[in-house]
Amino acid sequence: MMKILKNRISVILAIGLLFIPLKGKAGLFNASEFVLNNGLRVVVVENHKAPLIKHMMWYLAGAADEKRGKGGSAHLLEHLMFRGSKNVKDGKFDQFMTENGAESNAFTSHDMTVYHQFADISRLEALMALAERNGTITQISEIVLEECCRFLAKHVLPNPSLGIRTIHVNIAAAQCLNRNLKESILPVLERYHVPTYMITLELTERTAIEAPKLMLWHMQEFGKIGMGFAMDDYGSGNSNCSYLIRFPFREIKIDKDMTWSYFENPTAKIVIENEIKTIQKLGLPLIMEGVEKKEQSDALEALGVDMIQGYYYGKPMPETECLRYIRRMHFAKEDYGKS
Repeated sequence: MMKILKNRISVILAIGLLFIPLKGKAGLFNASEFVLNNGLRVVVVENHKAPLIKHMMWYLAGAADEKRGKGGSAHLLEHLMFRGSKNVKDGKFDQFMTENGAESNAFTSHDMTVYHQFADISRLEALMALAERNGTITQISEIVLEECCRFLAKHVLPNPSLGIRTIHVNIAAAQCLNRNLKESILPVLERYHVPTYMITLELTERTAIEAPKLMLWHMQEFGKIGMGFAMDDYGSGNSNCSYLIRFPFREIKIDKDMTWSYFENPTAKIVIENEIKTIQKLGLPLIMEGVEKKEQSDALEALGVDMIQGYYYGKPMPETECLRYIRRMHFAKEDYGKS
């Protein structure tokens, strides 16, 4: 997915996750891997043959680990994977998966026990909302930041002609409640030698109102090292101009539902045009989400919108395909990104 402003391109990185405890290098399927702070080894495999998300958790415990005459413990572990958690009551997760057309299951083998899920890509937003409720959103955010920095270090820093200035990374409300947020993010950038100005942190209005004083402090601290924040999904939920007054955002992203309403509802059109003018008078770069047609892009460009994001310019794509797309936009070296 791209944001385009004349000759400027920013990249939003979306990844699919596959957890599996492999030994040695993750060479199969051109996978990439890294280790989380809690020791969990993460293997990411991109496969775009079907519009699905699949997640697997592999435990190195199976039937071979059971004592003679005391079988069944591995099978018990399999069934424990379907239980509830601190924030999700027993049975609620299965109910959620069924309601969203997704599936979850598990199996036990000789040397491992595996829990796996898959869902249609169209349900990603609902799944992410569940992840935020059950607390796993923090781990997901850590993975995304790691992948973004790896992408920048591998492809962008050695090749400035790609024209990528920043990558936006979403952070969760749970992360922002931690006073050591900066200390948890900076080491990742330092490990990949990524300058702070190349990462823009995106947060929603919910994140901002969870702890406004702490959030303001975070924004000021990150500002001292050159890292800015963008307000994501502006216009959804309780987002309003008070956030523009209270917090030093560097960019504002108007929610896709607002964008669609602009073209469907005369009243919404008036409201949104005034919001756009307000944001422009404040001198804040403005990004309109959810643009899927040329007519929409042309109309928003006529309003002086700074950047446009949506499927009209590009859908989520594999890393190599993304690089080729950017090369065409910026006339970078034709042979870069093919390997």
